Amino acid sequence: MSSKPAEFESTFKEIALQALQWFNLDRMTLFPNSMILLNDGKSISVSRQGIPELDKKKYVVGNYKGYLKLLRHNREIQTFNAEQLVTSGVGPLEELYKDGGRWHGIIRLELFGQLWGALAFSRFSEGEHDLDQEEVRRLKLLCDTWLVYWQHSTITRSLRQTGEQQGDESEKLLRLSKKQCTVLALLAQGLTAKQCAEKLFLSLEP
Repeated sequence: MSSKPAEFESTFKEIALQALQWFNLDRMTLFPNSMILLNDGKSISVSRQGIPELDKKKYVVGNYKGYLKLLRHNREIQTFNAEQLVTSGVGPLEELYKDGGRWHGIIRLELFGQLWGALAFSRFSEGEHDLDQEEVRRLKLLCDTWLVYWQHSTITRSLRQTGEQQGDESEKLLRLSKKQCTVLALLAQGLTAKQCAEKLFLSLEP
């Protein structure tokens, strides 16, 4: 419970870099479905060596709000090949192609039973296979771990407050998925983010 957010971010980036290598991805970004939260820095991005780091301001072009609208589709994953990036009509996807991106995927993420945002990931080369269902599941578990950690300190502080507020937060906890509850329980036991990942079979070693 005493883990610092800054320490977790460095741990997440360490795990995410392993995930990039394991899934043969070049860049991965976790972001909220809110321009306000994006501007407040509530996002995290990791790139492999030799791949440009994400410059969020560069992607606020054209129909950039159309990118967030993609999250409304009730599909676990959406993918775009090189041709689809060019013809999407969505500014950030077109900009990604100009930067060298040739394949892009989005996995929507929920928190407290509501849409929170998504995990976006890109490849800057062509000819690779799409992620299969098991790979999508493992990536989503990794992100659920980060999301729950990001929220758990706020929730636990709120739970110490008076009656009505406690009830509101308790209802939020009930809306967590089974996997998110497991992550929260592990964090409450004092496990680090990396240990949580290992407990959830997220070790990316072959």
